[in-house]
Amino acid sequence: TRLVLLGLVVALGLLAAPTGELTRPIVWALLAALSVFTLAALLSATPILALQGRYPRYEGLPVVAGYAACVLVGARVFAQDAAARLHLERALAASAVLSAVVSLVQVVLLPSERVIGTLGNSSTLGIWGLLATCVLGWRLVEATAWWRWAGAVSGLLLVVLSASRAAQVALVVVCLLALVLRVPATPRPAWWQPLVPIVVLGIGVLVVPTARARVVGATPFAEATINGRTLLWQESLQLVLAHPVLGVGPSRFVDSIGPFHTPAWAAAVGPYAPPDSPHNLVLQVASATGLLGLVVVALLAAAWLVTLWRAGTLDPARGGAVLAVSGAAVAYLAGFTDLITTPMVCLLAGLAVGAARDATPRVLLARIGAGTALVTTVVLAGSILVSEWTLGRALVAPTGQQELLRTAVAQRSWDPDLRRRATFVEARLVEAGAVDPASALDGAAGLCEALPGSIECLHTWADLEDLAGRHADALAILDHAIVLDPTNVDTILKQGIAHAGAHDWTAAEAAFQQASGLRPTAPEPWDNLAYLHDLQGRATQADQARARAADLRGR
Repeated sequence: TRLVLLGLVVALGLLAAPTGELTRPIVWALLAALSVFTLAALLSATPILALQGRYPRYEGLPVVAGYAACVLVGARVFAQDAAARLHLERALAASAVLSAVVSLVQVVLLPSERVIGTLGNSSTLGIWGLLATCVLGWRLVEATAWWRWAGAVSGLLLVVLSASRAAQVALVVVCLLALVLRVPATPRPAWWQPLVPIVVLGIGVLVVPTARARVVGATPFAEATINGRTLLWQESLQLVLAHPVLGVGPSRFVDSIGPFHTPAWAAAVGPYAPPDSPHNLVLQVASATGLLGLVVVALLAAAWLVTLWRAGTLDPARGGAVLAVSGAAVAYLAGFTDLITTPMVCLLAGLAVGAARDATPRVLLARIGAGTALVTTVVLAGSILVSEWTLGRALVAPTGQQELLRTAVAQRSWDPDLRRRATFVEARLVEAGAVDPASALDGAAGLCEALPGSIECLHTWADLEDLAGRHADALAILDHAIVLDPTNVDTILKQGIAHAGAHDWTAAEAAFQQASGLRPTAPEPWDNLAYLHDLQGRATQADQARARAADLRGR
């Protein structure tokens, strides 16, 4: 759905009658950034995958080019057209109000869980609220329509309810930046007005329990997030230093970070949700495109800032856009780009620097760009929507799940990640006795060849081999996986299970003990030890292991 919306925004924006344009330095910087991105993809270990993008965000060349096109659309459609800006602001206000209502309902009904609103992710929700607060809040200096008030207040409420510390810090930074932007702003707000959101944010964090708990680190998850993020940044820096010029390529992070994980990472975070991004924009760019990518992004930022400087005074629309882009940049220092917030940030970036047109519109180029966007949307987003629907049917169907899974894979044959995910589900069906292991293994032939370095894929393949009774083959696959990430607790647990299946009790126990040492808070190693001791007839040790697992789950 998000890819469809991005494609439609680009296509309609390019077909709309242009009223503004980007300056040449920004255009050239955008083209340079896309060129470096393409070069890094082509020289990566998986050129085709890097160009098309990987699950779950699919930020390959089509999507990144879509981000760049959003900057162009922001300048063409919104920078010089007050009516178009009004529509954009109303849409942003409506989305903020709707998300705020849904978020409040979630707070009431599920007070112990983090709020995700309508966007599926708390951090994304917080950044979206930040964008609405900046754009609509700054516009209140000039126009105080009720819906702008509603949108700005709702945006601020989203920043509070999301409990996203990145969005909250970004809001504070933006408010301080607003004090500086007062000087070139017309009309100029009172000095105290930019400080009001900081006060409201502080009160909101004190009042909302989930927000307060995350700010003070009162929950284990809140503290673990900080520790895990710090460790991930350190390991990501090591990855960048190992691949300094062009990085490991776009969409390669999830399969390249394994060798840089440490025992500290295994203990604090573990392998259960492998990161597909460093959760830091600078490291995200550097890991995907290296120092060369950082240079061209810095040039793009410099061109944007110089254009703003030369524009002189800021009207409220541009001022709000500048604050929103700056706030998102700060929030992305502890997060990552996505298909919800990033297109809006790019639109606002173009709005902020778009100049009046002084040349004949390039109608042919615009039509070619719009057509390309529509075709890419149909091929890429269309196949994703259809296959995900089929995959969803397979998850709930009482019978015929294997056929539905393979139909989903066929509908998106260009995406090996979908095949990996479908095969994972098939392995669980084998485990439940609903699918023949030999049939599943036949369907998994060559599963990991298109995903070199994917530990998740190797785990799924090893599961199928082990379930089919081919324990030696499973161990051979896991030996390859452990080389890719020596501290991966999942790999070690699976090695223990395969050893147990082969009746090598000593090796199995050693693997489970190693896993428990790497991740002392995980109950799974003790579950496996209890099962192993049952197989050996060691009832006392089995009861002790079960008690330890129960104790860890109760914490």
